[in-house]
Amino acid sequence: MFLSIFFFFIISDVLKEQSLLVLIIYTILLSMSFIVWLWIVLGELRTKAVMVVLWDDTIIKKNFLGLGGSTPFMMQEFDGYSTSVLFSKYDSYEYLYLMKDHKKMIKLSSLYHDNYDEMKQYLSLNVHFLGEQPFSLGDELKEIFE
Repeated sequence: MFLSIFFFFIISDVLKEQSLLVLIIYTILLSMSFIVWLWIVLGELRTKAVMVVLWDDTIIKKNFLGLGGSTPFMMQEFDGYSTSVLFSKYDSYEYLYLMKDHKKMIKLSSLYHDNYDEMKQYLSLNVHFLGEQPFSLGDELKEIFE
């Protein structure tokens, strides 16, 4: 929000100067910041930065760092889970996807969840392992807008 207001004032000053090149550059920067904002809010906070409560045979998922609405699932609803590894410059992070009807319903990550190993161990006792799948940035981007 602050970034949008900042760019608005800059663009209004640019329009006074009537420099087309500067206006194009600021428009590109504004568009890029909007795309990054969408990626963070829709992609990361909604699908990966989730709070998960494992309780008996129930999994409760809350999006947006646990601030979103609750979605309960029964363990037997899931077809199983698969894992994937995302490699970064300094480390690698494992993702666990709880699958239902061939869709990733819950994404757990060693990047976002400190207790990832404990959750994975609990789920491995209660949900069928479907295997490892290669990490796909294209799939991740596509799932942002589902």
